[in-house]
Amino acid sequence: MRILVAEDEPNILLMYRVFLEGEGNEVTTARDGEECLHHYMLSDHQNKPFDVVILDYRMPKMNGRDVAKEILARHSGQTIIMITAFSKELTDFSGIEKIEVLQKPFELEDLTRLLMKLFEPKIHSTSFDQAKA
Repeated sequence: MRILVAEDEPNILLMYRVFLEGEGNEVTTARDGEECLHHYMLSDHQNKPFDVVILDYRMPKMNGRDVAKEILARHSGQTIIMITAFSKELTDFSGIEKIEVLQKPFELEDLTRLLMKLFEPKIHSTSFDQAKA
């Protein structure tokens, strides 16, 4: 999968990169909301869409909710995982489809399980389509 991760904490961002690349994914990282949107638009312009965007809720320049709204305004079907440590922010996404929320602290395996839940139907349908061909 192609994954875009936005996180302002450098050590956490590195941990995501190492873990997700270790799982066989192509990972692009951003340190704030504006950089995330820049990478997203560049990828869109190059016709190389991301399968999923992982956003930290609290980031400099632009928070995760605002980034998500910008992305979904361009591509309403984009899958987004919002990560937050603040339980009051968990309800901040009502009315916004395609956003999954993961509350800190969590284990990296929880992220893997969520990715599998989100993309397992696509994987199976792709395998089925290839088997039919």
